[in-house]
Amino acid sequence: MPSGELIYRTPLGINEFSPIAQAFKESLESQTVVHRLLDFEVPPGLGGTYIFYALIVDEGEDPMEHLDELVIQETALAN
Repeated sequence: MPSGELIYRTPLGINEFSPIAQAFKESLESQTVVHRLLDFEVPPGLGGTYIFYALIVDEGEDPMEHLDELVIQETALAN
């Protein structure tokens, strides 16, 4: 607002905005998608720090064109 006053969106269709701070949505649907990438036992003597790289691209696409979406995760594997 030009006066500096804040207004808040409400979940009510009749009164869409209010000067009272409130949640527009109290919750969002969320999905947890888990893809098992590794499932192995670390052989004796091969424990240590490992760096994993993951990239999902559509079939037929050049992965090198999507490197900005590359996920890198470092982890320690012990035995």
